[in-house]
Amino acid sequence: MDDLVRALAYEVFGLLEHYIQVHNDMLGRKWLAWLQPIDFEGNARKLTHIDQVLENARLQALELQSSSQALARHREYLRVLVSYVVALSDTVSILRDIAENMSKKARGGQYDMSQYQQDMDNYKVSVQRYKNAGEILKVAWAKAGL
Repeated sequence: MDDLVRALAYEVFGLLEHYIQVHNDMLGRKWLAWLQPIDFEGNARKLTHIDQVLENARLQALELQSSSQALARHREYLRVLVSYVVALSDTVSILRDIAENMSKKARGGQYDMSQYQQDMDNYKVSVQRYKNAGEILKVAWAKAGL
């Protein structure tokens, strides 16, 4: 069971890395990089894929959590992992919506600055939520002895 839980955790951490790459492409550029266009549509597709795989990971964690082979330490870690995945998925979804709206705007659609700012404020709150969940996840990882 340790191997299954560990593999799932590594998969989630890999998804986190992919999300961070998209975040950095959209929002973390150095000033010279802003001269290159941002592929908002491509980033939205990447974020949609990340979110789908996160949902699969959430379902797998719930399945493992209810397994008769799961020890108490596995169940607790998986419970915390599910909370983390939900928080990360919410963050990914908000950034995907921003990317989709920016893509529409680049094609001449509407996405006014006040809505963008509100979306960014929600995104920042969501980022903090998944980071806080990540800190709790680190503690749970250590307690589970994985």
